[in-house]
Amino acid sequence: MDTRYFDAWLNAAIEIGIFKVDVDNTRVFKTEPHIYDFLINEENPFFFGDLYGSIIRMAINHEKILANFKTGEILDRNTIPEDIIMDGHRTTARMGRKLMHYYTKNFPAHHQHVIQGGSILELGCGYGFNLINWATIYNKSRIIGIDPDDKAIEYTKKVVLENGLIVG
Repeated sequence: MDTRYFDAWLNAAIEIGIFKVDVDNTRVFKTEPHIYDFLINEENPFFFGDLYGSIIRMAINHEKILANFKTGEILDRNTIPEDIIMDGHRTTARMGRKLMHYYTKNFPAHHQHVIQGGSILELGCGYGFNLINWATIYNKSRIIGIDPDDKAIEYTKKVVLENGLIVG
Protein backbone atom coordinates (compact mmCIF):
# COMPACT_ATOMS: atom_id res chain seq x y z
CA MET A 1 0.00 0.00 0.00
CA ASP A 2 1.23 3.45 -0.85
CA THR A 3 2.45 5.11 2.36
CA ARG A 4 0.61 8.30 1.37
CA TYR A 5 -2.63 6.47 2.21
CA PHE A 6 -1.53 4.80 5.46
CA ASP A 7 -2.73 7.62 7.71
CA ALA A 8 -6.15 7.63 6.04
CA TRP A 9 -6.36 3.84 6.32
CA LEU A 10 -5.42 3.89 10.01
CA ASN A 11 -7.95 6.64 10.78
CA ALA A 12 -10.66 4.69 8.93
CA ALA A 13 -9.72 1.54 10.84
CA ILE A 14 -10.13 3.39 14.14
CA GLU A 15 -13.41 5.01 13.00
CA ILE A 16 -15.05 1.72 12.05
CA GLY A 17 -13.79 0.01 15.17
CA ILE A 18 -11.04 -2.29 13.98
CA PHE A 19 -8.62 -0.73 16.42
CA LYS A 20 -9.03 1.24 19.58
CA VAL A 21 -6.49 3.49 21.21
CA ASP A 22 -5.37 2.20 24.58
CA VAL A 23 -6.52 4.81 27.09
CA ASP A 24 -3.45 4.30 29.24
CA ASN A 25 -0.97 4.70 26.41
CA THR A 26 -1.96 6.75 23.39
CA ARG A 27 0.77 5.11 21.29
CA VAL A 28 -0.72 1.61 21.53
CA PHE A 29 -3.51 0.28 19.36
CA LYS A 30 -5.49 -2.76 20.40
CA THR A 31 -7.65 -4.86 18.12
CA GLU A 32 -11.28 -4.76 19.16
CA PRO A 33 -12.55 -8.20 20.28
CA HIS A 34 -15.46 -8.23 17.79
CA ILE A 35 -13.02 -8.03 14.86
CA TYR A 36 -12.46 -11.79 15.06
CA ASP A 37 -16.14 -12.28 14.22
CA PHE A 38 -16.10 -9.79 11.38
CA LEU A 39 -12.80 -10.68 9.72
CA ILE A 40 -11.97 -14.27 10.72
CA ASN A 41 -15.07 -16.22 11.80
CA GLU A 42 -16.81 -17.24 8.55
CA GLU A 43 -19.74 -18.67 10.54
CA ASN A 44 -20.65 -15.22 11.85
CA PRO A 45 -23.58 -13.77 9.86
CA PHE A 46 -21.76 -10.42 9.73
CA PHE A 47 -18.46 -11.85 8.46
CA PHE A 48 -16.93 -9.66 5.75
CA GLY A 49 -13.32 -10.84 5.79
CA ASP A 50 -13.38 -11.99 2.16
CA LEU A 51 -14.86 -8.70 1.02
CA TYR A 52 -12.39 -6.70 3.11
CA GLY A 53 -9.48 -8.68 1.67
CA SER A 54 -10.74 -8.04 -1.85
CA ILE A 55 -11.02 -4.34 -1.16
CA ILE A 56 -7.43 -4.26 0.10
CA ARG A 57 -6.28 -6.17 -2.98
CA MET A 58 -8.15 -3.74 -5.23
CA ALA A 59 -6.62 -0.79 -3.37
CA ILE A 60 -3.24 -1.89 -4.67
CA ASN A 61 -4.53 -1.31 -8.20
CA HIS A 62 -6.76 1.65 -7.39
CA GLU A 63 -4.90 4.07 -9.66
CA LYS A 64 -5.48 1.85 -12.68
CA ILE A 65 -9.13 1.31 -11.77
CA LEU A 66 -9.74 5.02 -11.19
CA ALA A 67 -8.08 5.87 -14.51
CA ASN A 68 -10.62 3.63 -16.23
CA PHE A 69 -13.50 5.33 -14.43
CA LYS A 70 -12.22 8.76 -15.42
CA THR A 71 -11.60 7.95 -19.07
CA GLY A 72 -14.46 5.54 -19.64
CA GLU A 73 -12.07 3.03 -21.15
CA ILE A 74 -12.75 -0.60 -20.53
CA LEU A 75 -10.15 -2.22 -18.31
CA ASP A 76 -8.36 -5.01 -20.14
CA ARG A 77 -8.98 -8.09 -18.02
CA ASN A 78 -5.57 -9.46 -19.03
CA THR A 79 -3.83 -6.61 -17.20
CA ILE A 80 -5.33 -7.58 -13.85
CA PRO A 81 -3.25 -10.13 -11.92
CA GLU A 82 -4.93 -13.54 -11.87
CA ASP A 83 -4.81 -13.86 -8.08
CA ILE A 84 -6.79 -10.64 -7.66
CA ILE A 85 -9.48 -11.91 -10.02
CA MET A 86 -9.61 -15.21 -8.16
CA ASP A 87 -9.97 -13.38 -4.83
CA GLY A 88 -13.00 -11.59 -6.21
CA HIS A 89 -14.50 -14.89 -7.31
CA ARG A 90 -13.86 -16.45 -3.89
CA THR A 91 -15.65 -13.51 -2.30
CA THR A 92 -18.71 -13.93 -4.48
CA ALA A 93 -18.66 -17.69 -3.85
CA ARG A 94 -19.18 -16.95 -0.18
CA MET A 95 -22.38 -15.17 -1.17
CA GLY A 96 -23.28 -18.29 -3.16
CA ARG A 97 -23.07 -20.31 0.08
CA LYS A 98 -25.34 -17.77 1.79
CA LEU A 99 -27.78 -18.02 -1.12
CA MET A 100 -27.72 -21.81 -0.84
CA HIS A 101 -28.66 -21.62 2.86
CA TYR A 102 -31.52 -19.25 2.00
CA TYR A 103 -32.65 -21.58 -0.79
CA THR A 104 -32.59 -24.73 1.36
CA LYS A 105 -34.56 -23.02 4.13
CA ASN A 106 -37.20 -21.35 1.97
CA PHE A 107 -37.66 -23.85 -0.87
CA PRO A 108 -37.45 -27.26 0.78
CA ALA A 109 -39.29 -29.11 -2.03
CA HIS A 110 -36.94 -27.76 -4.68
CA HIS A 111 -33.97 -28.44 -2.44
CA GLN A 112 -35.06 -32.05 -2.01
CA HIS A 113 -35.39 -32.40 -5.78
CA VAL A 114 -31.82 -31.18 -6.28
CA ILE A 115 -30.51 -33.49 -3.56
CA GLN A 116 -32.14 -36.46 -5.28
CA GLY A 117 -30.53 -35.70 -8.64
CA GLY A 118 -31.85 -32.46 -10.06
CA SER A 119 -29.85 -29.95 -12.06
CA ILE A 120 -28.07 -26.71 -11.21
CA LEU A 121 -26.96 -24.23 -13.86
CA GLU A 122 -24.66 -21.37 -12.94
CA LEU A 123 -24.27 -18.70 -15.58
CA GLY A 124 -21.05 -16.80 -15.03
CA CYS A 125 -19.48 -19.55 -12.90
CA GLY A 126 -16.02 -17.95 -13.04
CA TYR A 127 -13.45 -20.15 -11.34
CA GLY A 128 -16.09 -22.65 -10.24
CA PHE A 129 -15.93 -22.04 -6.50
CA ASN A 130 -19.73 -22.30 -6.18
CA LEU A 131 -19.80 -25.33 -8.48
CA ILE A 132 -17.31 -27.20 -6.29
CA ASN A 133 -19.24 -26.28 -3.12
CA TRP A 134 -22.50 -27.47 -4.65
CA ALA A 135 -20.98 -30.64 -6.11
CA THR A 136 -19.89 -31.78 -2.66
CA ILE A 137 -23.37 -31.21 -1.22
CA TYR A 138 -25.50 -32.23 -4.21
CA ASN A 139 -23.39 -35.17 -5.36
CA LYS A 140 -26.30 -36.84 -7.20
CA SER A 141 -27.13 -33.72 -9.17
CA ARG A 142 -26.01 -32.52 -12.57
CA ILE A 143 -24.14 -29.25 -12.09
CA ILE A 144 -23.31 -27.10 -15.09
CA GLY A 145 -21.20 -23.95 -15.17
CA ILE A 146 -20.91 -21.53 -18.08
CA ASP A 147 -18.47 -18.62 -18.29
CA PRO A 148 -16.89 -16.61 -21.15
CA ASP A 149 -13.48 -16.47 -19.39
CA ASP A 150 -11.30 -19.25 -20.81
CA LYS A 151 -8.80 -18.99 -17.94
CA ALA A 152 -11.55 -19.43 -15.38
CA ILE A 153 -13.02 -22.42 -17.23
CA GLU A 154 -9.61 -24.11 -17.46
CA TYR A 155 -9.08 -23.59 -13.73
CA THR A 156 -12.54 -24.99 -12.97
CA LYS A 157 -11.91 -28.08 -15.11
CA LYS A 158 -8.60 -28.66 -13.33
CA VAL A 159 -10.19 -28.42 -9.87
CA VAL A 160 -13.09 -30.65 -10.92
CA LEU A 161 -10.68 -33.31 -12.16
CA GLU A 162 -8.50 -33.04 -9.02
CA ASN A 163 -11.59 -33.61 -6.87
CA GLY A 164 -12.75 -36.63 -8.84
CA LEU A 165 -15.84 -34.94 -10.24
CA ILE A 166 -17.02 -35.60 -13.79
CA VAL A 167 -16.41 -33.05 -16.54
CA GLY A 168 -18.99 -33.03 -19.31
